[in-house]
This record gives sequence, C-alpha cells and structure tokens, in this order.
Amino acid sequence: MPKSFNCKKLMKNYTLYLSILLSVAVAASSCSNRSEELNDYPKSQTFIDSAINKAISVVSQLSLKEKLAQLQSGSIYVIKSASDSVGNLNFDTLRKYYPYGMGLMNIDFGGCPPAKYARTVNSLKEYNNTLEHPIPIIFIGEGLHGLMGVDATVFPQAIALGCSWDTTLLSKVYAVTAKESRARGINMLFSPILDLAREPRFGRIEEMYSEDPFLCGIYGCTAVREFQQASQNGRLKMAATLKHYMGHGQVEGGRNVACFPGSANDLMNNHSIPFEMCVKAGVACVMPAYNDVCDVPVTVNPWLLKDVLRQQFGFHGLIVSDQNAIDRMYDVNHLAPSYRKAAELALNSGIEIDIIGSEGTFQMLEESVQKGEISESLIDKALIRLLVTKWRLGLFEEDKPVDIPALLEINQCAEHLDLARETARKTMVLLKNDGVLPLSNKIKKVAVIGPNAKTLDYGGYTAEPVTPGVSVYDGMKAFGDANNIAVSYAEGCRLSDFGPSFWQNDNQALISDDRARKMISEAVSVAKSADVVVLCVGENVSYSREAWLESHRGDRDNLEFLGLQNELVEKIKATGKPVVTLVFGGRPLNIRPAAENSNALVQCFYLGQQCGNAVADVIFGKYNFEGKLSVTMPSSAGALPCYYNMKPNRFRSYVFEDRGDTIFPYVCDTATGTYSFVYQSWEPKTNHATYPFGFGLSYTTFDISQPKVSQDTVPQSATVKITTTVTNTGSVDGAEVVQLYIRDEFSSVVRPIKELKGFNKVYLKAGESKEVTFALTKDDLMFYNEKLEKIFESGNFLVYVGSSSRDRDLKITHFYME
Repeated sequence: MPKSFNCKKLMKNYTLYLSILLSVAVAASSCSNRSEELNDYPKSQTFIDSAINKAISVVSQLSLKEKLAQLQSGSIYVIKSASDSVGNLNFDTLRKYYPYGMGLMNIDFGGCPPAKYARTVNSLKEYNNTLEHPIPIIFIGEGLHGLMGVDATVFPQAIALGCSWDTTLLSKVYAVTAKESRARGINMLFSPILDLAREPRFGRIEEMYSEDPFLCGIYGCTAVREFQQASQNGRLKMAATLKHYMGHGQVEGGRNVACFPGSANDLMNNHSIPFEMCVKAGVACVMPAYNDVCDVPVTVNPWLLKDVLRQQFGFHGLIVSDQNAIDRMYDVNHLAPSYRKAAELALNSGIEIDIIGSEGTFQMLEESVQKGEISESLIDKALIRLLVTKWRLGLFEEDKPVDIPALLEINQCAEHLDLARETARKTMVLLKNDGVLPLSNKIKKVAVIGPNAKTLDYGGYTAEPVTPGVSVYDGMKAFGDANNIAVSYAEGCRLSDFGPSFWQNDNQALISDDRARKMISEAVSVAKSADVVVLCVGENVSYSREAWLESHRGDRDNLEFLGLQNELVEKIKATGKPVVTLVFGGRPLNIRPAAENSNALVQCFYLGQQCGNAVADVIFGKYNFEGKLSVTMPSSAGALPCYYNMKPNRFRSYVFEDRGDTIFPYVCDTATGTYSFVYQSWEPKTNHATYPFGFGLSYTTFDISQPKVSQDTVPQSATVKITTTVTNTGSVDGAEVVQLYIRDEFSSVVRPIKELKGFNKVYLKAGESKEVTFALTKDDLMFYNEKLEKIFESGNFLVYVGSSSRDRDLKITHFYME
C-alpha cells in the first residue's frame, strides 16, 4: 500500500493531524465557518472539533476524482456482476468501475443470504484497503420495520407500528433493528420515515406512521435515539436518516413522486414538524423527497435545504439524495439541460451525497470544476461532512470485518421472534365488537377464510425471498391443535394467480368474477360447518407499494376492497355464523361494508412474521387489544382528505352523504368560565370517516375524568399542567391511551380544529385507577403565520382529553396563556 495516506496511522497519531494547519484553499472555502459544523453538539465539542480537523487534512490530500468517488454510493448492479455465488468479489471488476473507491454502499437490493451479505461487505473492505487512499465505506441498510435483510426479523409495517402508541415498545423494535444491522456491517439506516400519512390512495402510505405530525415526530425521535445511541461527545453507533424531507406523504392525486399540492404554510405547520423534532434529537442524516414544493423539487430546493433545514432547524449533518433523484432534474422535471448540470444544481442547492441505482451524476462534476462552472470548495465542504460522519461512526478507528458466526446466531433468535409477536399483538386495532370476541372456550370449530388467510404479506421494503413466518391460518391451526379446536380453511376470493411481491415489476390482474364467485361458494360451504368464521380480507403489497415504474404500480384511484371481497363478506355473514373480520394491507380502505357485515372488525395492516400467532393470542383472549388508529379510516376516496386535524371551514357534507357534521359545537358558560360540547341527537360521521384517528376498543372499558388545568391564566414563561384520572371500569386488565388535544380558539391565521399534543399509554388492572398529567409550554402552542414566521399568540386554548380524536370521546377544559 502506498505510504502517502494510511487510515490506521491517521488515527494512531492524533497529535500530528490536530497540528496540521488548514491549507489556504480549504480553510477559505471548505470550512470558512467551523462553528457551523459544531452547533448541534452543545454538550461537548472536542471530539467533533477534532473530527473536522482530521477531515480537512484528509480532503487536502485527495484528488478531485477521489473526492467525487466518496460523494457517490456504489451500485448494487456492479456488485452483483463482481460477486461469486458466496459473496466474494472480483477485484478486477471493482477496479474497472471503482478505481477510486466509493463513499457508501447499499448491498441488500439483491436479497443476499446473511453469510453471503457478510462476505460481500468484507470483500469490499478488503478491496478498499488496496486503494491509495483507503477511506472506510459506509454500508447502508433499510430499517423501516426491522432490517430489510434476508432472515432478519420482520416486525409489523410502519403504518401498523404507528397504531401501537407505545414508544417503549418501539424502542425495543428499533434496538433489535440496529443490532441486526450492525451484525451485518451496516452503519447507516435509511429510516425513520416521517411523511404524514394523509393520502390513502398513495401506495407508499404503508411506510408512514401516522397522519399526525406530533405522533410521527415522537416515533421518529424514538427511532433516531435507538439507532444512533449517540454519546454526549457526538459519537454514533449508527447513522439514522430522515425520509422523505418533506411533503411526500400528501402527493397530488396519491401518485408517487407527484408534487406536494399544499401551501408553504401547510407544509411548515404540519409536514415540517416531525423533521424539526428529529433534527433537535440529533439525527445524523436527512434524505430529501422526490416531490416538488411550490414548483421546486426538494432535491434542488435551497429554501428547504439551506434556509429551513440548515439555518432554521439547525441541522449540521449529511444530506443525501434519494436514489437517482438528481437525474430527475434533467430527465423528468426538466430543470437542467443535462445530467451534469443537474448535478451542479443539486450540489449548489445543498445535496452532498448522490445515491444511485446503476449510474449517478456526481462523477460528472469533474468536468464542471475543470470548466470553472462550479467551485471545488463545494465538493470539499460536502466531503468534510461525510468524513466527519465516518469519524462519528468510529470507522477510522475500528472497521472490523463482519463476524459471520455471530451474525448467524442473531438471525431469528428466540428473543427477537418473541418481540415480533408482542409487537404484532400491540398494533392490532379492534374497531367493532358485539361481544363475539374474545372467542369463547365453547368454540370447537373455526373457519379461517379469505385471500389473506394463508398468504403472509409483510409490506414494502422487505427483503425477498421473504423471511418465513406464521400466517393467520398457521397461527389459528397451531392454537386449535393445542386446544382441541378444529380449524378449517377456504381461500374465499383470490385476488391474483401470482404471489404478492414488492420488488417484482409486474401489474397483477385480478382473477375473473366467475372464478371468484365459485371460490366464494366453496367458502360459504366451509363457513356453514363452523361455529365462527375468521375472515381475512383487504389488500396485498402488489397493489399497495412504491410505484417506481408503469410496470410497477402501487397507487390507486379508489379505496374499495379489491375484486369481490365485499361480496364474500356479505355471503359469509348471510350464513348466520358469527364473523370476525381482519383487514390487512398497506393503506386505510373503505371498511364500512365489512363493518356492517361483521360481528367484530380488526384493522391489522401488515403484522410481520409472527402475524398468525399474535392474532390467535388476541382473538382467543390470551391478551387484550391495545392498538389505536394512527390514521383516519375514510368512507371513500371521494371523502379525501379526511385527516382529523382539519381546518374548521372544511365541514360541509356531500350530496347524498350520511349527515356528516364533523364536530360537535362547543359553548362557554360565561358565568363559570367552563366549556362543554353541545351534543346532537344524531350520530355524527366524524370528518366523513368510518373510524376516527386515535380510536380503538378493548375487551374492557375505561373512564377518563374531566381534565383539570393547574392554572386558568398562565404566563408565557410557565408550564401549564393538565391532569386527569383514567379508570378501568371493566372486569379485564387492559391498556388505555389517554390523548390530549388543543385548539387555539382565536388566531391570526386559520388553525386546525384540534391538534394532538400529548398521549400516555396506561396499563390498568380491572377496577384500577391512575392519574395522568400532561405538561404544555409556549413552544407547544407556536405556529407559522402568513409570513412563515414561527410565532406564539397569547389567547385562550381549548384542551381536549379522552380516548380518541372524536368529540364524544373527549372532555374539554381550557386555559389562557398571556
């Protein structure tokens, strides 16, 4: 190895590199304001300061080609071509494509078995050490619902995790995800996703926790903390990446990569909130979204990347593109006349890393520098950020090969499988129950019916071939065999003749109605011989996924059950047998027909590899339901948008719609200063939805008392406390999620009818009571005004406390902040 640059020697001799003075060019251009790199590390700046010094000295020794190689990820397609059957790489192939190395690499698009994956990582590290300047590689993984890796633990999909309302549980999930990732040599995860789930037609809604900004932010901060496990001096065990900054959850028409149709004010008051929360939590990396905002794609939007993210939020980490997002500035959005100019535009706007599929654009910046069309100092600055991240991850100090035996021992270990089962139990949401659940011990025959009964679907960003798991039928059959219950099966209504796939480029056609009705007839016969029917309906990932090609669609123009599933539900109900309906899939669907034809209704989304065992645990009463909806369940696509925290002027019902006034009016008793709802004699259809945000039933009942505020009038410098008591009024132990919402009664811009500002999941034995206290400060009450200034306005704030966002599930009080 040439002696001019040695990473190990660099780390052994700290004194030498700390004493290197900044060269005039680099000092003047690459790091003219070193404090900018340090502002997000207030506890201890020594380590970061040292890392910056070392990064600057490394950059000063690299050629332009080497710099640009660092600012671009490697291609999985090249790695595949260089790999043998067990993962060892051909160095001659790597030298052809990567003579100057690579800064980052994502291997697992190819579905490598664990040992092959590990050998590929180790082989890349070995090749990297043959280079003149062997800078360690960051290995990237996806951690949406567990590590996206063959034989990794598969937890419930993000939209299901959102229904847990349980940060303790999610901390465990993300700790396992990080542990399994590090075991494969991964040190950066493209997770969490903080997009707001406000467009159910959008196939990527499955990747999102919730429609609510605060809830997304809480979950995101939980993921960031567990992934990174940051020390006080800034060292990281893993780099988390926020996706997709921002507006990506509410794309126009629900079409992937379409524009964000809302206003800048809407963007900042809603979609920005979880990102700002996670930046304040110290996240290391941010990935801009494909979509454009106010006609400028986020990838090249200096207002969002520089003014908002860097300056306003105070982010000083790494900004990486989404895959080939820079290319789109030329070949899709037509903002640049060439790929090279697209790269210039991205770099100038704040993008520092080009994440590629097969080819990228940043390598073209060499010509731009040579022609004087872009300053090399911008490249230097981006590279310094990357190298500081690598130092924070400890890659220069210790970059060991992957320990394959240790990796194989972690995969599918009992502890992780138990957590997957627990998580699935705690994310299911009971929406209706006339008493049929939990199933009685008198039940001796159960029919498990439906297109999702034997098919186990994990949702998007799961490695294929998929990790084996337990379907609903498998779980029910195992429980039945152990408890002398006969379990029968009928498919009922197949969707397609092909198995579900997230990665396969195909658009699966539904089977013919004639075939479907024949299968329904067979299912009816099976149902008639059973004591109870467990009906498994909904969607699968082939119809709800990231739509990246016309041959790989995933967005829908309606929210109805596919095929003849509603007919299946009606026919099964007509048998007179009790029906427990489980709804699977990646998006909120119109479940009203299912609700009308079921004795019990459960929203499952995708429950992960322990799905069937968890279902059996809960519906037979071994465990209680705990989940609450993290998204509103719409009545139809025509009712969109239907998220709960709407503006007060969006209340009028459609022609022929069930009477749909969205909120109960409230009144203030001027004599006592108390607020109360004016309840109507009719049942309101909250926000034109079938079931509201925050809703979920249990096998027991709860009472949440009238909330009390610590002070009626509060100075801006003070904290107001809201206290309530929750009581388990039933005969079964259970958990209730106490939710706190606020409303700014009068404001200078139109504000939502209510906004979630706190929640507390409380476990109570039958008859037990606990006091719950929430705290609010001025910061919780701020918003962006018409000038996009974040402000606080004195005034009266209504406080709602209860079990869901629906008004009849809430009790109301208020306080005045001066």
